[in-house]
Amino acid sequence: MNDTGQPRTREHILRAALHLFAERGYPQTSMDEIAKEVGVTKPAIYHYFDSKEKLFQALVELAKVEQRRRIEEARAKNLPLPELLEYLIGAALAMIRDEPDWVQMMFRVNSYAHELGKLLDLAAVQREIHAEEVALFADAIADARLRPGLTIGDFVDFYHGVVYSLMSRCFLMGDFLDSERLAARVRDMILYGALARE
Repeated sequence: MNDTGQPRTREHILRAALHLFAERGYPQTSMDEIAKEVGVTKPAIYHYFDSKEKLFQALVELAKVEQRRRIEEARAKNLPLPELLEYLIGAALAMIRDEPDWVQMMFRVNSYAHELGKLLDLAAVQREIHAEEVALFADAIADARLRPGLTIGDFVDFYHGVVYSLMSRCFLMGDFLDSERLAARVRDMILYGALARE
């Protein structure tokens, strides 16, 4: 195999594993099934990944890198809070449309996190992303007043609760995604729930 084919094969393996982990779940997916999905032998998979665990961990790393990229893109836009929220909610909705396997795998990982404890410290991953989002929202919230007693960390938790509920609903009811101005309406709900009113 030449050097130009290796990255493509690795990417194809990751894509196939993502699809199977999303569709069937990590515990129910074997390396044999991944090899069959890719159209290579199982030893060819092991050339790139020592184990199914390493393959899964590589997918989690990719997800973290992508999340950081999205946070950096949002930070570069330097948007005020309402526009920042709408932008991030719109990105979450676009992810459901464009990358449903990532969304489904995320839901599956959260639902059986206790089974994956030895492979992945999900709480540590979530704390890492939470800290980056707190930093992202800190500047945007500087000009707004949160409800008394709420911190920026509380705001990020509230934002996540609303957005993950929205993503679950959209994932289960695809036509809900087509609602016009959905990101703006959800943004307004978050702002209503979190900001102090004069």
